[in-house]
Amino acid sequence: MIRDAKPRKINTLEESNLSGSFQFLSFNVAGHYYGLDLLTIKEVSLWHEPTWIPNAPDYVKGIINIRGTIIPIIDLCDRFSLSPEKYDPLSKRIIIILHSKSNAIERSIGIPVYQVPNTYTIDYSDIVPFTDNKNIILKNYIRGLVTIENKMVMLLNAKDLMSDVI
Repeated sequence: MIRDAKPRKINTLEESNLSGSFQFLSFNVAGHYYGLDLLTIKEVSLWHEPTWIPNAPDYVKGIINIRGTIIPIIDLCDRFSLSPEKYDPLSKRIIIILHSKSNAIERSIGIPVYQVPNTYTIDYSDIVPFTDNKNIILKNYIRGLVTIENKMVMLLNAKDLMSDVI
């Protein structure tokens, strides 16, 4: 059920009692739908061309500077072994900036996407836990799955996604 409600901060499905509501921002990367907890999103910014950094993993496309904060840009296509998206220089890409503070350490990353994100509010009971499958690279990053408008959306765990990069 999609409805309006105030979000509660819960990091994993195990920490919740599956009651209440959850707000997330959805986006599409390489034909796959993902969602991120609204509480982890600092901002959505226009595209900035990243500066390449040597010896970075392939999925780190470089860094950008937004108001004095250096933010690594990660490409989910490369990180999740998806078919690469064809980047059209005339299309308008945006960057979702995620932010986390853990043990007094602040972290930020940027994820480039093409589609303007949508936000949804769902009941926690609508989230289906992701079954553990050792052959799936995403298993460490998925909080759960939800169906929105007849599309399966993978809810990502932003904290684990950021700890993998920084």
